[in-house]
Amino acid sequence: MNAQPITTRRLLPLIRQGKTINRAWMELQLQTAQAQGLTLDLGSGESSYFGALARDQDARLVRVDVDPGARPHVVADLEQSLPFAPASANCVLLLNVLEHVYHHELLLREIGRVLRPGGHLVMFSPFLIAVHTARRGAAGAFTDDYFRYSSSCLRRLVTDEAGFAGPVDIRPCAFGPFSASLNLALAGLRGGIVKAAAAACALQLDRLLTRRQLGRAGASRSEWAIGYYVDAVK
Repeated sequence: MNAQPITTRRLLPLIRQGKTINRAWMELQLQTAQAQGLTLDLGSGESSYFGALARDQDARLVRVDVDPGARPHVVADLEQSLPFAPASANCVLLLNVLEHVYHHELLLREIGRVLRPGGHLVMFSPFLIAVHTARRGAAGAFTDDYFRYSSSCLRRLVTDEAGFAGPVDIRPCAFGPFSASLNLALAGLRGGIVKAAAAACALQLDRLLTRRQLGRAGASRSEWAIGYYVDAVK
């Protein structure tokens, strides 16, 4: 599916629900993805973004998480080999997870192993975001925070480590320095209306700054990426 421009008009209703800019942007990007056959949602926790994807009739979801308290379909540690047969999955979701996996090269190789030829990896990885850790469930499963990945790093990981030979579409969530800075603070703000108003101001300031920069001869534009959305074909 073709990606639609992510406009302020589309972002603000989601931010008003209490989401950060990057989370709202990610959810809109997921509407461009399509699930077919077996879809593995790795590190899904108690929920899944499977419902946000366009789905074929044969699409079916398997949630995978290390915490039994999240009631996943399969309990598995993403730091180890995945408990699935080679070429058994059509789609893998890896959303806001890669930064929490220390042995990320192993995970990406495992994703490449379990995906069928032509299968999709749909991934979102935050970039400019506060260090975030959590202890979840009665068993106290701890989620640490290890890495940040640029677009060029993600492309090399997907192609070199996971062995993807098809198209690799990487989209930056990048508006400018004002929205990037605000996104760090939005998680601590209360009230969806306050968040939406602040985001609207930041996004407008970024638009004005971009116009000014592009209007100057020889000016270059920095990529203030909050995160990256990846849709890669095996």
